[in-house]
Amino acid sequence: MKLKTTLFGNVYQFKDVKEVLAKANELRSGDVLAGVAAASSQERVAAKQVLSEMTVADIRNNPVIAYEDDCVTRLIQDDVNETAYNQIKNWSISETA
Repeated sequence: MKLKTTLFGNVYQFKDVKEVLAKANELRSGDVLAGVAAASSQERVAAKQVLSEMTVADIRNNPVIAYEDDCVTRLIQDDVNETAYNQIKNWSISETA
């Protein structure tokens, strides 16, 4: 999974899916207060670019909250239709739109 991109002459590296999702999100005061917002519009665009290139499998295999720690994550993972998932797991997020 690629967590790095070059944009506007700058290299942007993200540590995990959680950081990409947080920084790709539109600016919200709560995210700023929590320290998870992108530092700039450029970083936000870079995070969106990285997110768009991730696959459905990347998102499923790297949950924001671990399966063992969260009942919602367990419910989602346990109820995935594996036949349908196997047909789309290699699609990029941009291809799902």
